[in-house]
Amino acid sequence: MSSVDEQKFPDRGFESPEYVEDDEYSDFVQTYESVLQRRVSRWEKYFSTLPPKKSARFKRFCRKGIPDHIRPTVWMHLSGAYERMEANPDAYQIAVSKVPPTNILNVILADVPRTFPENKHFQDPDGPNSKLESLKRVLSAFAVHFPKIGYCQGMNYIAAVLLLVLDCPPNEREVKAFWLLDALINHILPKYYSSDMLAVRVDCMVFNELLKQQFVYSTVYSMKGIKYSSVYVYHWSDYIIKI
Repeated sequence: MSSVDEQKFPDRGFESPEYVEDDEYSDFVQTYESVLQRRVSRWEKYFSTLPPKKSARFKRFCRKGIPDHIRPTVWMHLSGAYERMEANPDAYQIAVSKVPPTNILNVILADVPRTFPENKHFQDPDGPNSKLESLKRVLSAFAVHFPKIGYCQGMNYIAAVLLLVLDCPPNEREVKAFWLLDALINHILPKYYSSDMLAVRVDCMVFNELLKQQFVYSTVYSMKGIKYSSVYVYHWSDYIIKI
């Protein structure tokens, strides 16, 4: 990561793409800096009281981008994670002290090392800033606290992003990641991460129907026996959730 990255943006641990030249990126950052400064000043004025008041203006602010230094706080309050965390102060510590069923734990242990292998925070388990152990703890605690869901493959990437974004001490980071994961999986996108993946399947069918209505070539593909695979739609939706 270049010095420009370190000065302007937090270090998330991902390497800059090879096709992005440092000079070009530096020029972009300098040009975009004024936009970021205006956005930060507006957010700080609007976000002076907690919890933030939801409105059309606030929604527009969110869609334009939440400044990095207040993003964790915004996520915690907007998702309802903060309220549930305050109402259950010991829930994470109790859950993380227990061990999930062996079959679930084995899947978690297999998925954790495969999570963002290109990210320096998820490479060396003995590294000074490694988040691999935190990821395992959060996923295991979630499986214990919410046994009806347990663990579904793909949850590791969601939890990993939360751990990367949350800028706080490790123990606090794990607790907040746990409750944000709960907010997303149990409240914002219920039935997405479940044994039958009902919501994902429904969304895939809706997506296929929309394609049939909007695009003529979808009918041609169907006549040829080519169907839109739910696998592709799932990966698209999973990626959208991560960002």
